[in-house]
Amino acid sequence: MAEIIDRISDLPAHIIYDILRKVGKYHNLREEARTCILSKRWSSIWRWRPDVIISKYNHKGLKNNLENFVKSVDDSLLPYAEHNLRIETLCLIGLAHPGLTSHIDRWLNLAIKHNVRSLNIYSNSMKNSKYYSIPDALHAAKMLTELSLRRCSLEVDDSTNKLQQLINTCQLIRNLSVDDCKGIHNLCVAGLVNLEKLELLNCEGLKKIEIQAPNLRVFAFKGAPLSMYQKTREVLPLPCTINILDGYKTLQILKLEAATMTDQEFEYKLSKFSALEVLELTRCYEIKKIKIVSHKLKRFTLWYWRNLKQVDLLTPNLREFDFESGKMCMPFSTMVTSNLKRANIFFYKRGSYVDPDIVYGNVDTSWYNNVQDFVRKLDYSKGLVLVILCRQVFLFLF
Repeated sequence: MAEIIDRISDLPAHIIYDILRKVGKYHNLREEARTCILSKRWSSIWRWRPDVIISKYNHKGLKNNLENFVKSVDDSLLPYAEHNLRIETLCLIGLAHPGLTSHIDRWLNLAIKHNVRSLNIYSNSMKNSKYYSIPDALHAAKMLTELSLRRCSLEVDDSTNKLQQLINTCQLIRNLSVDDCKGIHNLCVAGLVNLEKLELLNCEGLKKIEIQAPNLRVFAFKGAPLSMYQKTREVLPLPCTINILDGYKTLQILKLEAATMTDQEFEYKLSKFSALEVLELTRCYEIKKIKIVSHKLKRFTLWYWRNLKQVDLLTPNLREFDFESGKMCMPFSTMVTSNLKRANIFFYKRGSYVDPDIVYGNVDTSWYNNVQDFVRKLDYSKGLVLVILCRQVFLFLF
């Protein structure tokens, strides 16, 4: 009988861990743990993995018994403290329970002492849940290269905020994402020479942003809405000034949603980004005229517009184009897009069950003429795929 060789256990530790991490990423932490029955070595490597995920979705104890949940997490972190194991990544997900605040602070402190490089704090996404207040100890995380915060409180006083303090002290950050956080009024992103990706989303109260990042490649901004609905039943964005003072030659991806830029502000800023390849504009209602002159732009998305009157695209290397409108018309005056390969045009008619006659636009002869005129403007190359979708969307009026 041939000798059975345990090749699975003999795999290098970094390969075993990479397999386990991918199982956890594409399935869940429980499946990742189950995979460890393959061998004792796999089990020990999993228990000492450098990526630590503490989530209410993977610990039943948080729902049933807070004390058991805390004990379970403490037990799982004990080997890191006893054996001085690496903690490269710490993810705290959905831990909005008021009794957990001091424990989260402890777990953060442990990760900071072990030179955590990637930190993700995702508090509960429910709007009525409590914001997690970032502790001052986080300023000691000098090795941070990735920081992602969601639904956290960053307020110190009117002159500064905890995010500004983090930027000033943790200057190795490469990726920074802030979503639905409060306490930020003015933000100066400077001194982060390694910063490549910056996302500022839904931060109510944010009035001014200044960015000096010489290696910035991706910038995404989503304006926070006013808390009160207007008569139009649409939520208007709070005004926020965006000044990108550096990174003109490196920025490749720009995503703006609910930004309050005027035509002149947008055109001026866009003209400086010589390396821009991807541009996404969503709900930028203040913009009425768009003119883009670029040999680098490859993908352009124009989504949910209301006041737009005219669009001129002089983008000979544009490959993909997405456009959505609630009006059955297309405001394109000039289109130089000789390398366009895919265009998705989406129209929807809006009405209501209360009054079906409230409709913005109709599919009629003039609409078809409008489409034909648009197609004629396309300086298209062989192989262009043009998809036009129309859909009825009902709104309930109360």
